[in-house]
Amino acid sequence: MYFYINDSAEFAKRTETKLVEERVFFTDARKMLKKKLGFYTRIAMKIVDDKKRAILLHLRIK
Repeated sequence: MYFYINDSAEFAKRTETKLVEERVFFTDARKMLKKKLGFYTRIAMKIVDDKKRAILLHLRIK
């Protein structure tokens, strides 16, 4: 399944939910696995986070 959201706030509004939190996907994983990840993997994860290519949305049903 492929999909994307350009604007988290607009998505929450259209789905009649409340946007509680938006955060990038790999930040915590990079901190926990720092020494276990390869150099290129760390770079790829950082780029994905910096460009917000993978995010987690926490939505609440109104």
